[in-house]
Amino acid sequence: MKRLLSIAVLVSVLAAAGIASAVPITLNEVGVNNAAIVDGTFKAQINGTYNVYAGYYQLSINGASAVNGFCVDPAWAPTSPQKYDLRAIGSGTKYAEAAYLLSLSNKGNAAAVQVAIWETVMGNDFKWNNPNASLKKSTVDGLLASLKLMPGNFDLGRYSIAVSPGDAVSGYGIGYQDYIAAFKRKSGK
Repeated sequence: MKRLLSIAVLVSVLAAAGIASAVPITLNEVGVNNAAIVDGTFKAQINGTYNVYAGYYQLSINGASAVNGFCVDPAWAPTSPQKYDLRAIGSGTKYAEAAYLLSLSNKGNAAAVQVAIWETVMGNDFKWNNPNASLKKSTVDGLLASLKLMPGNFDLGRYSIAVSPGDAVSGYGIGYQDYIAAFKRKSGK
């Protein structure tokens, strides 16, 4: 856990300094909690219509206990540790909006937050085809509307993007899907 906290602190220091550096990590997805199955059409990397899980993606970083995160691009999940870059999130970006949506998540709306993040980050590269009883369109629409209330001083320091190495023209990492996650820090004690 100390190693994970050290990485999170390093990323926040880099972000505060305005340095566009990445911290190398290993990451694997170990499950999806509070999920609903979503019928979505994805362009870019996986190009097609799929039934996928939307919810809290459980991410193990550097072998530590899993943390909640959300998928931010259309690719396949790593089920064994893979090399990733952990990057700070710039203000005024679609990833900053995704971080704000993540901050609004809870067990009851995790699947809706995932859909809202896909709509925010992927734009025209994602289409949600069939809202269902467990995942209401009104919940997703409410989350998207909340982006207008995002405070200008929203603290991005506790959020990071885990990008599979390399950048395609689309801005997505190459290889495995990319994630956004929050890291809990100990208080000043």
